Amino acid sequence: MQSLHPDVHGLPLVKPASRFGLAIAVTVLFSMLFGIIAIVFACQVDAKWRRGDVEGARSASRQALGWSLVGIGFTVMTVVAVVVLAALGALGEPAGY
Repeated sequence: MQSLHPDVHGLPLVKPASRFGLAIAVTVLFSMLFGIIAIVFACQVDAKWRRGDVEGARSASRQALGWSLVGIGFTVMTVVAVVVLAALGALGEPAGY
């Protein structure tokens, strides 16, 4: 998507992706905490872009992507840790058995 914001060379800038869809997917499928943080940053992209804050919009887009990836990574690592601990028997038997 082209913009009316010219860069230093007079060329039109491209609006950064908001990453809103990814943030929603992370919230629903992986980690609510990190997903909500990503949603907050994703929502800031369009507002900052409309105000002419090009660098702020880029930063918010990077932050939304970063927090989304942290949420995915955290969830994957947690699942792997639980599977490994269960395989090693470290989780023990449930009470009452």
